[in-house]
Amino acid sequence: MIPFTSHLDSGARQALADSVAEIGFASFGPDALAVPLFQALRDEAETQRAQAWGRAEGLTAAHSNWRANLGPVALDFLSAPETLALLAQVAGGPLVLSHEASCFTYYDTPGDFLAPHVDRPDACAFTLIVYLAACWPASAEPGPGLELRIFAPDDDGAEGAPRMVLKTRDNVLVVGRGAEVPHGRPPLAPGEQVVALTACYAFARDAVRDAARAAILVDEGFAEYAQGELEEARARFRAALTHEERCAAAWSGLGFVEWTAGDFVEALAMYRIAASCDGSDASTWSNIGLCLRDLKSFNRAENAFEVALMLDPFYAPALNEWGNVLQDLRRVDEAVPLYLQALAIDPTRAVVHHNLGVVYGRLGETQLAVQAYGAALERDPTYTHSLEELGLLCAGGGLLEEARRYLESAGTERALVILASLSGED
Repeated sequence: MIPFTSHLDSGARQALADSVAEIGFASFGPDALAVPLFQALRDEAETQRAQAWGRAEGLTAAHSNWRANLGPVALDFLSAPETLALLAQVAGGPLVLSHEASCFTYYDTPGDFLAPHVDRPDACAFTLIVYLAACWPASAEPGPGLELRIFAPDDDGAEGAPRMVLKTRDNVLVVGRGAEVPHGRPPLAPGEQVVALTACYAFARDAVRDAARAAILVDEGFAEYAQGELEEARARFRAALTHEERCAAAWSGLGFVEWTAGDFVEALAMYRIAASCDGSDASTWSNIGLCLRDLKSFNRAENAFEVALMLDPFYAPALNEWGNVLQDLRRVDEAVPLYLQALAIDPTRAVVHHNLGVVYGRLGETQLAVQAYGAALERDPTYTHSLEELGLLCAGGGLLEEARRYLESAGTERALVILASLSGED
C-alpha cells in the first residue's frame, strides 16, 4: 500500500469533522494525499478511462459524465485502515466501502455536469472524492464547472444559493454526507476538465444489518429454488441484493435460477459477478465452468475448473465436470483419473459412477463399464441413464431378457425406443 499523507494531523481531521457535522461536506488540500499515492491514482484513472461507460447511465440524478471501474490502487487506498480511520472520525462512525457504487469519474466535454442530488442511502451514506485532475484554459479563470456546490438539506438546488462552494483542484480531498445533503456540479465550460476518484461508503452498523437481511433472503431463495419455484427464488435473490449489493451467495443463486431456466449466458454473467464479489469459492468457479461447457466453450471451461481446483483440490463436482469436458473434447482417456479422483473424495454420487461407465464404454472396457453402472445403481436404483446403458450393453451381448428388465425399469422415452427395437429381434 502506498503511504497516505501526514498532512491530515489531528487538528485538520477535527476541522473536517466539524464542517461535516455543521454543513454536511468538507474539503482538504491541495496536497491532501502523498505525491506517490496521488500520482498512482492519477495513472490508474488514465488507464481505466479506456473502459469507461457513458454519459447518462446508472445514476438517479441528471448528469453527463463518464465512469470507470476502480483498479487495485484505488481499492487499496479506499479500504486501507488509515483511510477508514480518518472517515470514521469525520463521519462519526465506522464505514464500509460500497464497491459497486464507487468509480473513477470523468467530466471532459463542455456541458458535462451533475445536477444537485442526494445519493442512495443504502450504497452511499458517506462520500469521499479525490480530485485527480482539474484543468481550465490558461487564459481564463476557473468557471462554475470547477466547483462542487453544496446545498441545504431541504434545498434541491433549483432556486436557492449553495450553502458551500468547494473549489475543484488537483489533489483536493472532499468528504460529506452524500445521502443527506444535496450536492452538484454546474456544466463545464470549453477547455475545462475534471477527473475524480469518487467513493461511496455505508455505515458499518447498517452494513451488518443489511448483510443479515440479505442472508435471510438468500436462504429463502434457495428454499424456493429447491421447490422448483424459479420466479419466487429469483425475486428473493434480487431482494437480497437490495440490502447487500456484493452478496456473492445471492448472485450465485441467480446463476442457479438462470441455468435451470436454460439461459446459460445470463447464468454465466451471474456467476462471474459472484466470483468478483468472492473469488475464493470453488463452487462458483465450477459453476462458471459448467456454463461455459453448456455454451460449447470447452477450453475456457477447463480454465474455470482449474481455478476451482486450485482453490479447493478436493472439490469433487469440479473434477466430475472437468471429466465431462474432456469427453466433449474427445480426450476420453484423460477423463478417467478425474472421475476416479472425484469418487475417492465422494463415492456417494451416482452421476460420477455413471460418467466413469460412459468413459469405460467408449474405451472398449465393457466389463469396467458394467461395474461402474452397477455402482451408480447401488447409490441410486432409479438412475435412469445407467439403466439405459446397461440395457444397451446387455442387448449387445445377446442378453435380451436382462436388457428388457433394465430398460423397463428405466421407463424413459429412449428406453422405450430401444425396447421396441428389441421386439423385432425376437
